[in-house]
Amino acid sequence: MIFLNAADYKKFNYTKIQVPITLNECPSDHEDSAYYLDVKCDALYQKDCYIGVQKIERIDIRRIRTANSTGKMVVPQWMVEIVIAEVKKEDEVIKILDELCYILSLACGKYHSLFQYCGLSGFSYRSMDIKRSYAAEDGIFGDIDFNHRSVGVKMHALNTLTEDVFLLPQSQTSHSALFTKLDSAFLTAMRSGDAVARYILLYYLFEIMYDTDEYKNLKSIYEANKAGVKKNANEKRSELLCQYLQQEFGITEYRHFDKQSNLTPDTLCEIIRTRNDLTHRADTSKITKIMYHHMLPILQCVLKS
Repeated sequence: MIFLNAADYKKFNYTKIQVPITLNECPSDHEDSAYYLDVKCDALYQKDCYIGVQKIERIDIRRIRTANSTGKMVVPQWMVEIVIAEVKKEDEVIKILDELCYILSLACGKYHSLFQYCGLSGFSYRSMDIKRSYAAEDGIFGDIDFNHRSVGVKMHALNTLTEDVFLLPQSQTSHSALFTKLDSAFLTAMRSGDAVARYILLYYLFEIMYDTDEYKNLKSIYEANKAGVKKNANEKRSELLCQYLQQEFGITEYRHFDKQSNLTPDTLCEIIRTRNDLTHRADTSKITKIMYHHMLPILQCVLKS
């Protein structure tokens, strides 16, 4: 390992990043239970893709450890090797890896359909494990640059996702401000260590929707059409939310495990009522069923839309 100075970087054209990434144990709702995820991918190679707005020449992902390879549940790991046709210093590399872990964690949250009694910690890496090397036009990578940053019986369950989690877009993509906010709020909720907080934080995604112009316009039309109709606030909001989800995201049904359910105002009303019971009366009796069977699958449909 060597120290590169500012002058050394000027002679390079390519950066190679190598680091192990870990799919962490899921935060459990119960102290006596542990939940794991794995991805059904031992090796995946992509060229000309993007991590956020950063163009990647190639990315090579190879498994180091499976979740159950040692006879007991452990966190799975992959070695990631990324080549970029630019010179990227340590702080820039960390930002790229943070974005990669964010993207992969979000993919797990969107496409995993078997959440039950747990949240999502997602992917992480250790900055001390990052290896950076550089190449000139000949593409021959030399010495590795030095990093300045360095750091009862449980029930075990494992679910394995398809390799699509690791697939990056072939062209630069951009998200609307709404989806950027929804994505970030979703991961914040899923990383929460307990079910009560996770329910409240997941419900915040609906509150983000309530603040959109589209929802407000739909609400004006709804209130004009329903003037004089006697319904309580929860019933009115659930009917309006159902219209909004159908109109803006095309959601008419959702799946929990093998059960396909239709999106209805009654279900949304139960989600809203459970949230109100939780925040106003500390009633936690329904959060597990409502969150995992209904609210979370519906929100996953929104994010995937």
